[in-house]
Amino acid sequence: MQIDLSELTAANDTRKECKIPIDAAVFSFQKEEYPVEEGFAVLRMHHTSDRQVEIEADVRIVLGMVCSRCAVPLSEPFDLTVSCRFDLNKKDEKKSQDPADESDEDDAYDNCVINDRFLDVDTLAFDALSENMPFAVYCKEDCKGLCPVCGKNLNEGDCGHSATAEEPKDPRMARIADLFKNVKEV
Repeated sequence: MQIDLSELTAANDTRKECKIPIDAAVFSFQKEEYPVEEGFAVLRMHHTSDRQVEIEADVRIVLGMVCSRCAVPLSEPFDLTVSCRFDLNKKDEKKSQDPADESDEDDAYDNCVINDRFLDVDTLAFDALSENMPFAVYCKEDCKGLCPVCGKNLNEGDCGHSATAEEPKDPRMARIADLFKNVKEV
């Protein structure tokens, strides 16, 4: 969703707070797509002076994901806080500059502010989420995962295969496994 910043920048020291829904249905991250089950941002915006806007946002996004150990679908909540400052005059100055002089701050500005007037809340929230995405998510801390022999979810009960049973080996790793069996601890 986009927020019109022109009302906020009409006078100095203007403050505005609002709760904005996240409109996007899917969050894409590293070639994966996660459905957005719930999402909103509580924005606190302050126009300090001369089209300088400070924004603090409390973002809540719930993504549909799967457990990295047992592949059970789950809803993973993310609560994030975003603070940023935008100089709405930069767009005018940037037009006359060399594009090679752009910095990371300018990239964030280009991603979130459109036509010097609108703030794209979805982009602001998803940029923060991208920086805080976990490597793996689990249905519970002590998730037992799947049986390497039969594939049963071990959280639902034992499958009858012993933990000491010979697991199927990758034939490419058989020689390395044999080396480790023959090594004694010192």
